Amino acid sequence: MEISLPLSYCSFETISVDESAHTICKQTKQAHIFVEKLPEGAFIEMVKLPAQTAKVGSPLSEKGRMPDEDRPYWVAFDDFFISKYPITQFQWKAVASLPKVKDVMDPNPAHFTKSNNPVEQVSWFDAMEFCDRLSKYTKRSYRLPTEVEWEYACRGGTQTPFCFGKTLTNKLCNIGGKGTTPVNAFVIANPFGLYDMHGNVCEWCLKNSNDESEIEESRYQQPAKGGSWKSALMLCRSATNLMFASQTKDSSVGFRIIYTGSDSPKTSEDAIAAHAQTMLSNVNVGGDFIINGNLTQEIQR
Repeated sequence: MEISLPLSYCSFETISVDESAHTICKQTKQAHIFVEKLPEGAFIEMVKLPAQTAKVGSPLSEKGRMPDEDRPYWVAFDDFFISKYPITQFQWKAVASLPKVKDVMDPNPAHFTKSNNPVEQVSWFDAMEFCDRLSKYTKRSYRLPTEVEWEYACRGGTQTPFCFGKTLTNKLCNIGGKGTTPVNAFVIANPFGLYDMHGNVCEWCLKNSNDESEIEESRYQQPAKGGSWKSALMLCRSATNLMFASQTKDSSVGFRIIYTGSDSPKTSEDAIAAHAQTMLSNVNVGGDFIINGNLTQEIQR
């Protein structure tokens, strides 16, 4: 599916590092973006990710791998847009000024109060309300990314534990810090032109599942990916899922949003229901399976 929007180019720097965090490759790239304007002069830059088949999951040999992580498999993705940065406190406050859809939004929930730092101390339900209000205001359907969408966005085509290579340092992202940092504090992006995919705040996602009981359970527990300013290095890997109670409000947890091309706004509950129905009705198709509506071939499982 080709999404038609008024796009512009943005340039960014990305690097690759070896196991000792020495730079082995530095590149200047470009990405397509569109800008979603919000009340109060705020805006969200949305980066277009290409339609392609990509591998997600972690090999058994990956250092820090958790037993519940999927082994590598292929997923076919349509193009979609994802926010360039985690949602900031300024963006959050602007959307909080919009009419309520289901839940009340605290306009100033964050512990580390700076307008260009990521919003945090917001629950999964709070993030859903943000998407609902934004969708109603813009007449575009915004939602949280699924686990595989987030991982695809984070990896940017890489197969190393981190989008920059085999390790991370605090020169590339906010890990081992004393709190959050501005979302544009680190001038190095991942290969897709996204920032803060590792560290700063863990990012709420939607859980992938083809099991009805798991779909219902997901109301109470949700994944957050990317690690945060206080996470251990291995918890910031591209494949890592950290599970939190959906009501969790913590200074290490925020989110970013995606837009997949629908101009018929849905609530987050509708989006989850549609996702669940796709999963339940399209599994085990000719030896392949479907994730998020995309035909996927599984390998090494």
